[in-house]
Amino acid sequence: HTRIRRVLLRVAAPLPLPAPGRGAMHTHGVARSVLALALFFLAQSPSWSLVQPRRFPVSRNVGAGFPVRPRAQLLRSTEVSVEDEVSMPAGQSLEDFCQRLEPSMAKLVLAVADGCRDISEKLRTASCDSMACFSDFGGEHLAIDVLANEIMVQSLRESGVCEVVAGEDANVQTPMDGEGYAIALDALDGASIVDSNFAVGTIVGVWAGNELIGVSGRDIQASIVAMYGPRTVLSVAFSGLSDVFEFLLLDSGAWVSDNQFSGIMSGTIIAPGNLRAAGKHPGYSHLLDTWIDQGYRLRYTGGMVPDVYQIIAKGSGVFVYPSLPRLFPSKLRALFEILPLAFLVEKAGGASSTGTGSALDLVVEDLQMKSPVALGSMSEVALYDSLVGPERPLDDIVKDFDTRTE
Repeated sequence: HTRIRRVLLRVAAPLPLPAPGRGAMHTHGVARSVLALALFFLAQSPSWSLVQPRRFPVSRNVGAGFPVRPRAQLLRSTEVSVEDEVSMPAGQSLEDFCQRLEPSMAKLVLAVADGCRDISEKLRTASCDSMACFSDFGGEHLAIDVLANEIMVQSLRESGVCEVVAGEDANVQTPMDGEGYAIALDALDGASIVDSNFAVGTIVGVWAGNELIGVSGRDIQASIVAMYGPRTVLSVAFSGLSDVFEFLLLDSGAWVSDNQFSGIMSGTIIAPGNLRAAGKHPGYSHLLDTWIDQGYRLRYTGGMVPDVYQIIAKGSGVFVYPSLPRLFPSKLRALFEILPLAFLVEKAGGASSTGTGSALDLVVEDLQMKSPVALGSMSEVALYDSLVGPERPLDDIVKDFDTRTE
């Protein structure tokens, strides 16, 4: 009832005021009442869930609640699970938020947050040359990506709830001392653009148990993503909970709630990866031409975390990374990048695809398994599926495109 009342007041309030006068004020009041009544009955209808959510401004006042918005059914899976909705107060500490989680998951989230805090500090003080960036850790001068991995692995080990961890650059699962979760870790995604001072990130995918081979995106227990830019933010999403929860790192070192994301709609932002493939792939070329003709703007840095995160934060846009076998194959790893970020996007109300269906349906057959992907709103991802589709040999792509355009 509170949610419906908030929606009615926000929609009815902008009605233009009539000329002054008692009769005019009465007419205006009747008009608002009729509109409110109509919206109330609309809200009760089954089709209400298909209405795109209106994005309300979020209060920055400590203790003020985030509005819980109705979610459009944007998931690309055939089975839609029932999830709990949580309204997170602005300014709530990460420790307080974690009290609603299972104890083992709470320990894991706080351990990752501690590691991300340390990585943020090391990035801020890193020295760079034209080849790489370095910082000090444990008396050693290490490359920043190696250092970030050391920090995060140490933090995960100390949590006591991590059974195995696999790093992006390793082809093994390293046993840990804890019990509970298997972790896929990309400690510093975008390490090659740190010297350019672009935003970079940390990606943590969480599965139950002690094995990552054979898991899929449907098995993810949590996705935890940090972004280091002008602000350092930590975003988390969990199995069984709707929405994505964002926490801001303060100067004091504390993490406090800052945003709650629950809707991704069509927009005018594109982040197109693997652009070299567009010269050979007629479907990809046509897709880009279509979006450019529609007035889309390019927002691409080469760091997957900021390029995808902008879609979640702005509530619109699309990231695409097709694959052309042997010529320009995808470089994105399913376990370390695609699955955790696809989980985050779908939890935020968006869609994902590998060209044939949700990226969360991918089953990890190898730690270094790669895949094409599209992440964004439902309509934009559907257009990607239509024009680009799954990874196929170039001859098949050209033949299929020529047939459809004849």
